[in-house]
Amino acid sequence: MKIIEFSKITSVFIVLLLFLFTGCEEKETSEMIDKQIREFEASLPVENKELIKSADLSKYEAKMLQSIYYNKYDSLIYIIEDEYQKILIFDTDFNFKKSFGGYGQGPNEFRYIRGMCFLKNGKIVITDGQILKIFDKNLNLTYQKWPLIHIGGEIKVRADSNNLLYFNMGRENLFLIMNDKGDTIKTFGDLFPYDKIYIAHENKVSYDIDENNNLFCAFQNIPVIRKYNDKHILEYEVSYADIPYVKSRYAHWKKQKESKRDDFRFKLYNENLYVDNKFIYISFNSIVKDKGESPLLVFDKNNGKLLKTYDFEGEDVARSMIKFDFSNQRMIFSLYRLSINKYYK
Repeated sequence: MKIIEFSKITSVFIVLLLFLFTGCEEKETSEMIDKQIREFEASLPVENKELIKSADLSKYEAKMLQSIYYNKYDSLIYIIEDEYQKILIFDTDFNFKKSFGGYGQGPNEFRYIRGMCFLKNGKIVITDGQILKIFDKNLNLTYQKWPLIHIGGEIKVRADSNNLLYFNMGRENLFLIMNDKGDTIKTFGDLFPYDKIYIAHENKVSYDIDENNNLFCAFQNIPVIRKYNDKHILEYEVSYADIPYVKSRYAHWKKQKESKRDDFRFKLYNENLYVDNKFIYISFNSIVKDKGESPLLVFDKNNGKLLKTYDFEGEDVARSMIKFDFSNQRMIFSLYRLSINKYYK
């Protein structure tokens, strides 16, 4: 009996030692990662952006601002309000112009707005869940298609200067192109050859198109940036796995995938990708606990090389809820909670 009791005590002691050792190891790892991030941020050139103007949008019956878009064809700003499923429209001085939409299933109503883009011919394209809706310049619904594409989840949309619409397909090919009549033009882009059960999740990308119809994308679950030219040919593929914001998360993702854990596919590395005539901008998720950081890093469009980071006056950019629009050539627009802000580039 004594031998058995001693054995039990020894086992408990060993378990406690392992627990304490593991806890210290995790603490050391967390501290090490935090140090790596501080050193990484200190090594990057920082470009400070001066706040030009800010406005509170709460008086426009807005509770949750989802995303912001500048329309270069009419020089107006469109903001998606998620709570009431409507769109608020302002000029670049934040003077209110109009709103349209609302929750429902009518011609000018929405259930789940998740994407918006603008065409050269004046049309406005909105994805409402799995429904593609196209409006004329007077905001009258002219076309809708359902189901849009069978990829599930959020469907975003981008347009090129030829009035063609680009969707992240995530199955068979990375992208699908349609015209503004809903006709499929082509598909392109190789997928990462992962488990077919989760292939759509592993091939979700944040993406944008520049003025020369080059498409840039960053995989949300794989630390890779790609550039496709206006002929839809891959020009480069660059890994950013060594950036501290994603390094630990990527290692954890691979470990989970190897162990066949079901949640491995949801390790998102970036919040969004934007592009203008000079740079690629990517908002990264941080792995520092309790800080909610989402730094904005700036990359070279020609080769995907990391160049610098931006610091915005009047905003804590280390908050993952901030949304940006860089499509205006002179100004940057951003949303945080119920505020809209602008800065000179």
